[in-house]
Amino acid sequence: MAASGLWRAALWLLCLSDLLLLLLLPPPGSCAAESRAGMPGDAAPPPRKKKDIRDYNDADMARLLEQWEIKPFELPK
Repeated sequence: MAASGLWRAALWLLCLSDLLLLLLLPPPGSCAAESRAGMPGDAAPPPRKKKDIRDYNDADMARLLEQWEIKPFELPK
């Protein structure tokens, strides 16, 4: 009998805590960042599509080499 009462009390506390969470948490979509995302004037630019490595030409490869080239005086000591 006592175990039945403990289970009932535990279930009641669990339901009560769920109700309190529903009352205290803001509804979904109420954050400023989420609400601004739906504004028509604030559309984010589409993500840039990366160029396929097979489409690189000699100028692209030279530009990459210049970006990644390490000069001897730039090496960490």
